[in-house]
Amino acid sequence: SAGPTALSLTSAPTFAAASLGTALCASSAATFNQVIEVDRDRQMKRTSNRPLVTGAVSKEMAMGLGCLTGTSGGLMLGLGTDPVTTVLGVGN
Repeated sequence: SAGPTALSLTSAPTFAAASLGTALCASSAATFNQVIEVDRDRQMKRTSNRPLVTGAVSKEMAMGLGCLTGTSGGLMLGLGTDPVTTVLGVGN
């Protein structure tokens, strides 16, 4: 029978894939949000020193990072979890 040890051994890779995949998808979403908000961030004192606003990071570089982390996260979720988790992660 599958006891706690068997369950923990089979769940660890799924947990790792879900955690890393979700983190990568969230990173992608945050990056694209920063790209979208550049003009608004430029107008507010609190956000006027962000890397995209100051030009330290180009929009193209940020979009490339967003695509890379989104694709990596989606693949990680797709290969290591179930379809519902994958759709929720990619759809954020």
